[in-house]
Amino acid sequence: MGNTRTFMDLWRPLLAAVLFAVPLLEAPGVSADDAISLTNQKKEADHSAVETVKVKETVDDPREGAGNIGKPVPRDARSYLLKGATVITLDEAGTLTRGDVLIEDGLITGVGADLTVPEDAVILDLRGMFVTPGLIDAHSHTATMGQVNEATNAVTAEVRISDILDPDSISLYRQLAGGLTTAHILHGSANPIGGQSAVIKLRYGVASGERLLFKEAPPTIKFALGENVKQSNWGDPEANRYPKSRMGVMQTIGEAFVRAKEYRRKWQAFSERQRQGERNLLPPRRDLQLEALVEVLEGKRKVHCHSYRSDEILAMIRLAEEMGFKIQVFQHALEAYRVADEIAAHGAGVSTFSDWWTYKMEVYEAIPYNAALCWERGAVVTLNSDSAELARRLNTEAAKAVKYGGVPEEEALKMVTLNAAIQLGVERWVGSIRVGKQADLAVWSHHPLSSYAICQKTFVDGNLRFDIDRDRRERKEIAKEKKELAKLEKERAKKSSEKEKKEESGEKKGKKEEAPEPGKATDPEEADEIGPIPGPDKGRLPAKPGETKQPSKPDESAPAPTQDESEQPGKTGEADCGPSDRVATQPDRSREAGPAPEQNEGEQRLTAPEQNEGEPEASPHFQAERGFGGSLTG
Repeated sequence: MGNTRTFMDLWRPLLAAVLFAVPLLEAPGVSADDAISLTNQKKEADHSAVETVKVKETVDDPREGAGNIGKPVPRDARSYLLKGATVITLDEAGTLTRGDVLIEDGLITGVGADLTVPEDAVILDLRGMFVTPGLIDAHSHTATMGQVNEATNAVTAEVRISDILDPDSISLYRQLAGGLTTAHILHGSANPIGGQSAVIKLRYGVASGERLLFKEAPPTIKFALGENVKQSNWGDPEANRYPKSRMGVMQTIGEAFVRAKEYRRKWQAFSERQRQGERNLLPPRRDLQLEALVEVLEGKRKVHCHSYRSDEILAMIRLAEEMGFKIQVFQHALEAYRVADEIAAHGAGVSTFSDWWTYKMEVYEAIPYNAALCWERGAVVTLNSDSAELARRLNTEAAKAVKYGGVPEEEALKMVTLNAAIQLGVERWVGSIRVGKQADLAVWSHHPLSSYAICQKTFVDGNLRFDIDRDRRERKEIAKEKKELAKLEKERAKKSSEKEKKEESGEKKGKKEEAPEPGKATDPEEADEIGPIPGPDKGRLPAKPGETKQPSKPDESAPAPTQDESEQPGKTGEADCGPSDRVATQPDRSREAGPAPEQNEGEQRLTAPEQNEGEPEASPHFQAERGFGGSLTG
């Protein structure tokens, strides 16, 4: 019976299609072609409610008849029409089945159906696919050059992440391939008050790091609490950089704001005296560190505070309210579920991990329901990566909020789009699909919360920054080019080897022809060309027979012989000889011509290299590299 049921389940769709088509074929005035057309329409209508497995790889333009099948989609077209997709707007329009999105000059100018399309628009047929706002990572360290911790001081509000942005970082392209369009690049967590962070658009490959910056985003700064700040797990145990305890961390932050308030008072007094007409005034000494903290006091710079434990979160809220500023977001905040009401009352958000815990003591109380519980209590919640690798899959991080806590699908998607835009103060420009917003969009093969979802295209500012079809073509082209280059390199190496063999053969032949006759002394002019021979007295070769030339004083400035070691008897070019192994390669003629005239007593007899068997080989040199003990980028 079970087999029969399975058989019927397989054939039921085909039977339904046949039963639907037969009456049409028998009806008067309906041709077979019309019947097939109507049947196909019904199939498409039924199919629109089901996720499509096959990814459309070509672009059809109905205005061109046969379309532009196989043609690459231009990266920098002025206008695009994303046609026929399921559009998840995360806005008042909700989710549109087979909706259209029109992009013009970097902005979204139309959302819905039957849109007026410019003549130069590139039309992308996205039936069966899904369109969402571009994903936003609220906590990242991507595209930075070098360390992101200035760990030498407890307060480093003057340093700026924007000074070390790398627009050519390959991580930007990889994250574009995961639908990411905006990221918050933070200073590390080694300081109670860290450096100034930066919000960037993933404009991979632009000319400078400055062009990555999201110009409309308000400035931010990184604070930190917990084990990283008090140096529990890093650094020299004997180092005495203050603070070393949690109470010292709170005191450090409070004292910094006392100085910032005094700094602001001095500048306000100076400005008031100028306004009253006083001249020849000397302004207060400028302090870039305190200027950043004054911006925090005035609400111009938003505080994102690294934290884990609930008691520290409460202490930071009290200190901020006492000093007169607000915490914009508690980053990580794995125990935020315990104090979610207090966080919401303060007006702070929570940017957390979906399921990271037990990697150090202060995270042992983390639970996967943290995001859902904080969302239920009214806090603005996001799920971040803190990882260049995890940032490629933020959509699946959002799916975990559905699994752990039953967060509705759209609310879960907001945790990596609109909520992140709110936390970064850029919700006016990005985070949802609405007319007038910047065209930061992602196209998916399946519902973005599905584990089968693959990002197909990513738009940043209306420019197509990632296209999976182009990526596949370029990968093949690059692989072909690498293969050709490897072949050329192999041929070049072969020719070079043959040339070296010929030269070596010619040199050996030439030496054999130039060898001196037995009993004939060496010409002193040749000895001069060879240079001084190492020995106890560093003397030169003896003069010709019959001459009474005295041994001259060795020339201390003359260079040592530099003859190729590969030509020494008993040696090969691959030998790794130390300085003590380098001896003269002058032929030993003492056996043929007898003892040299005027040889000094006690003069050491020159030997060939193979006779120096008792000499130790030169030891290799090693250089140890010591790096920073740990990367505190949380």
